[in-house]
Amino acid sequence: MIIELPEIGKTEFRKNKRAKHLKLSYKPFEHLVVTVPYFMSIKYAAEYLDSNRDRVNKFLARIKKIEKDKTPVSDELLILMRKEAKEYLPARVRELAKIHNLKVNDIRLKNHKTKWGSCSAKNNINLNINLIRLPNRLIDYIIMHELAHTVHHNHSAEYWKFLEKILPGGKTLDKEMRRYRVGIY
Repeated sequence: MIIELPEIGKTEFRKNKRAKHLKLSYKPFEHLVVTVPYFMSIKYAAEYLDSNRDRVNKFLARIKKIEKDKTPVSDELLILMRKEAKEYLPARVRELAKIHNLKVNDIRLKNHKTKWGSCSAKNNINLNINLIRLPNRLIDYIIMHELAHTVHHNHSAEYWKFLEKILPGGKTLDKEMRRYRVGIY
């Protein structure tokens, strides 16, 4: 449900059975999104936002600052990115897996809104087509991050030790990745 809130603007409210608290997020170049726990009314959530308007406006100001120098991805660019990603990413995953003797089953490309990649328990790797917009060292970092999950399916100390072994400087690249967001960067 999308509601126009005074001084906040267009706001989408989404009920979620797993949510325990109100959560603010933002659809880049669109509107505020509020995830509402299933037990909470939309009316209460809207009143809560209104009573915490300063906090909400600070959040929106941060987002607008990020968006200022960015442009949304057009449909044409999305088609080109998907094509380039399809040509490059699966081949690069297989190449790095072979070098490090790691087993990968299926490789899929998706246009995720929040994730750069994931690895399933069956060692299927999903990669975001937006990776193609990153520098090569960061593309390789994300691929190696997911490949490390084929051995350790978590982010335990053993996982990070293994990642550092197969990709020296991995922790530094992980920190660098925090400057990038899937939707806008």
